[in-house]
Amino acid sequence: MISAFMLTSGWLFWIFVTAVIVAEISATEADNPFMATVLMAVSIAVIALFSDADLFAVLRLHPIWALSLVPLYFAVGAAWALWKWRCLVVASVAEFEVNKADLISEHQRSEAWKSSPFEDFIRRFKDYPPSAATYENKKRITTWIGFWPFSVLWALLTWPRRLAAQIYKWMVTLFQRMSDAAFVGKFTG
Repeated sequence: MISAFMLTSGWLFWIFVTAVIVAEISATEADNPFMATVLMAVSIAVIALFSDADLFAVLRLHPIWALSLVPLYFAVGAAWALWKWRCLVVASVAEFEVNKADLISEHQRSEAWKSSPFEDFIRRFKDYPPSAATYENKKRITTWIGFWPFSVLWALLTWPRRLAAQIYKWMVTLFQRMSDAAFVGKFTG
């Protein structure tokens, strides 16, 4: 039987589990909660159908304990979503700071600048950057809460790349300051 093969020899089962985890991470990071839910349901059904594992034994034997984990799961998900939102907002602010000069100069070239400069600027750019607007991120936030284990796993797998990028940014800034300091006063009179 397939279940004996999956559970005794092990490798097919672990290939399946790895594929499910990779697919769940992909769906979660693509902000696709529908696909993540379908993948989870299908993977639970496959394990239930093709193995001798009783997936609902804990619910039958310890219902209060098992059901008390549900609020805990979503509480951890909410905490993770807060952290991810903070990271998104910080990244959006950094992006805004990089693009702020372009936004202001574009606004000053517009016709509305001449009549009411401040009000027009606020009207045109009040929702900038859109990536940090909560009303546009409901799906993203609920995915972070509902599928936080996969989002955390992806964050742990990608932290070395983010750390290297941050170190590179710090080094570029340091090198630019050194260059600027070396040439101060060299181009005047």
